[in-house]
Amino acid sequence: MEEIKTDQKVTTGKVLARYMSFNIKCITKDELPESENSWEKRKESVAKIIASSGCDFVGIQESHREQTKYLSSTLKSVGLKKSNTSWSTNKIYYQTAKWKLLEDGLFGLSDTPDVKAITYGNAVARSCTWSIFEHLESGKKIVVYDTHLDHKVFEANTKMVLQIKAFMKKQHGSYENILLGGDMNEKPGSKNIELLKVNDEILLEDTFIKENYPKNDRTFTGFDNKAKRRIDYIFMREGMKVSNFTILQQKEPFPSDHFPIIAEVFLK
Repeated sequence: MEEIKTDQKVTTGKVLARYMSFNIKCITKDELPESENSWEKRKESVAKIIASSGCDFVGIQESHREQTKYLSSTLKSVGLKKSNTSWSTNKIYYQTAKWKLLEDGLFGLSDTPDVKAITYGNAVARSCTWSIFEHLESGKKIVVYDTHLDHKVFEANTKMVLQIKAFMKKQHGSYENILLGGDMNEKPGSKNIELLKVNDEILLEDTFIKENYPKNDRTFTGFDNKAKRRIDYIFMREGMKVSNFTILQQKEPFPSDHFPIIAEVFLK
């Protein structure tokens, strides 16, 4: 696994925030503890990766109840706390020593956002969680989003992207610092990724740094070495500046069927 630098030194007047997005792969209904790639076999590695990252924010996808309970308990030792308790499997953790939680919430990616539902034709119910934080030292504020788009019905993803951008514009358009991370299940340059970056009063930019990964930028593994797709992203609002981008590419046995990604960005 790539080395993670955890020292958070910034130039005068600037705040550097680290955001990790990590699809930890949910527990399946027929999963046994002794099964290959079971959560029981992977959970310590997942927790260790998160705990050692030094991240300010961690957006997790596919975290079911048992997984959330384990991570919330384990990550307390490094000061990471979960910001929302909801039906969504997208969970946001934050570093309590550096940030104060001001507000949080979620909305379903459907025509009925207040409840869990499928109305866009997607394979499973999808959602988006968000949290507003204040940097304890500088007072700067940031809105952090975490989401997971559909893996089968890309027409549904178009509606989800439009819904996320509309919510962001209406609810948090006045915030200069916004991060959106997650498993988008879309390749770079796809219609829906480009739609996320459309300038509709909120312009989002991909934090990925191509020079860091000129040959292999995959984030999805499928628990083997064959898959070569980048489908996990972290976007930032225009005006913020990316300092570094890391894909924590590991060797087998993999802790998940996705690699975690980390964006280091300067707040505006």
